[in-house]
Amino acid sequence: MMQFNVSSTERNYETDYDVIIIGAGAAGYSAGVYIKRSGMSVAILERESVPGGNTAVSPLVENYLGFNAIEGADLAEVFRKHYAQYGKIITEIDVRDIKKDGEKFKIITNRSEFTARAVIVTTGTTHRKTNVKGEDEYYGKGISYCSTCDGYLFKGRDVAVIGGGNSGAISALYLNGIAKTVSIIAHSKIKKCEDAYKKP
Repeated sequence: MMQFNVSSTERNYETDYDVIIIGAGAAGYSAGVYIKRSGMSVAILERESVPGGNTAVSPLVENYLGFNAIEGADLAEVFRKHYAQYGKIITEIDVRDIKKDGEKFKIITNRSEFTARAVIVTTGTTHRKTNVKGEDEYYGKGISYCSTCDGYLFKGRDVAVIGGGNSGAISALYLNGIAKTVSIIAHSKIKKCEDAYKKP
């Protein structure tokens, strides 16, 4: 497995950039590469000590073009190394406020104040967990938080979707074409939604 080489105690950085990106995940890295190649200065501010977002904590990625299968942490490191050729990554820095300051934005953090002509927010999402016993233990070993990302792994198997809201219903409909059976586990009545998915 690759090791992350980001210095979380980095203090030698400028505070004025053309663009500041908040969040060092795949979207942030991709934006940073394009910005720098367009001739502008850029820095990514990341709250965590290890950048990479959800990619970094994914056990295995099998749907990223160019890699048949790669551990999430390894793929996140590939992203980081690519971006690091172009811009700065500042980790363990928490953005507290963003204010308009004349023609620029002022980004206030727990360590410094930054200024930039533009700010891009790529903070991503976090999984909404059930907090039941075994959830963390079996993550990546039968438990997934993304049907479109990992649905193929459960082809021909019996699966259960926890949650009967909009996201749960969409996941169940998607998995219905992949899995052997799909059960929805919900604490309230599921609203009728199949009409929204009828073919024109």
